[in-house]
Amino acid sequence: MLNLARGIRVYLAVAPLDMRGSYDAMAGRARRLGLEPVDGAYPCVSS
Repeated sequence: MLNLARGIRVYLAVAPLDMRGSYDAMAGRARRLGLEPVDGAYPCVSS
């Protein structure tokens, strides 16, 4: 169970993400979705 403050956004990926990629690759994937990876939101991914 997570205890998150109000206003925190959580993004849930519905497609698997290849975790062999670097952090830059994951950030690039977020940017392609129109998100900024350093904005303070919590990404939830699966592999």
